[in-house]
Amino acid sequence: MPEVQQRKQPRVARTGNWAALFSRNVSILRRAETLSVEQLLASRRKSLARFVRHARATVPFYHDRLDQLFKPDATKPLMVF
Repeated sequence: MPEVQQRKQPRVARTGNWAALFSRNVSILRRAETLSVEQLLASRRKSLARFVRHARATVPFYHDRLDQLFKPDATKPLMVF
């Protein structure tokens, strides 16, 4: 029988440091309130790109599906997906 891989738990869940997570998220939201529309969109694009890179690196389905975004001659922009 194949060995079952366990999912990695978020660092906060392992340490039980929910107050720190909450505080960090409040800080991020407070900063976001003062951003211009252009700055907010740039921040969201950066977060989306980081999320897509992580999904491609860790999930085989997304690795294959998103592979064309990471080719040097990629013609489809990230926002299409």
